[in-house]
Amino acid sequence: MQSVMRQIHAGVAWLLVGSLVVQVWLAGMGIPQLAGSGASFDLHRNVGYLIGVVALVLVLTALPTGLGRRRILQSLGILGLYIVQSSLPYVGVGA
Repeated sequence: MQSVMRQIHAGVAWLLVGSLVVQVWLAGMGIPQLAGSGASFDLHRNVGYLIGVVALVLVLTALPTGLGRRRILQSLGILGLYIVQSSLPYVGVGA
C-alpha cells in the first residue's frame, strides 16, 4: 500500500510542478493586457486556486507514504507558501 501511495504522491508532486509552469506562462500572457484598459488575470487567478487544491492533495498523500516526517513537513511548507502567495494581492488593498 505504501508503494502505491508513494507513486501517487510523486505524481501529485509532478502535477504541482507542471501547474506552476502553466501558472507562470498565464501570468506572462496577461502582462501585455495591463497596458490596455481591459487588464484581466482571471484565468491566472482561477488556475491559482486549483493549484491550492493540488497542494492540499500533496499534503494528504504525503501522510500515508511512510516517507517520514521530513516529507510531510515539506508538503506542509509548500501548502503554507501557497497560502502566503495567494494572499499577497490582497495585502494593502485600500490603504
